[in-house]
Amino acid sequence: KLLSLTNKFYTIVPHNFGKNVPPIIDNNDLLRQKLDMLQTLTDIEIANSLMKERKKSNLHPLDCNYASLNNQITPLDTSNPNYDLVVRYLKAAHSHRHSN
Repeated sequence: KLLSLTNKFYTIVPHNFGKNVPPIIDNNDLLRQKLDMLQTLTDIEIANSLMKERKKSNLHPLDCNYASLNNQITPLDTSNPNYDLVVRYLKAAHSHRHSN
């Protein structure tokens, strides 16, 4: 059963073993390695598709990234209770190089 499933995996996700026989995925460490590899491949595919979408757009790359978040920034009114909190955070978090 493991041999059959391993062969199926290596058929779907090609590997280069040269003339060596591919190892049977029969332990947790090897399984974790393969799962990590699949996650990396998924991340690469997502990044690749985002890059393709960006190339189709006339927007600046940062604007494309922001648009992909499906979010919108709006100005915070000075009467908003969070306004002072944001101002304090910005003053405390900025680099000393930006001080007057």
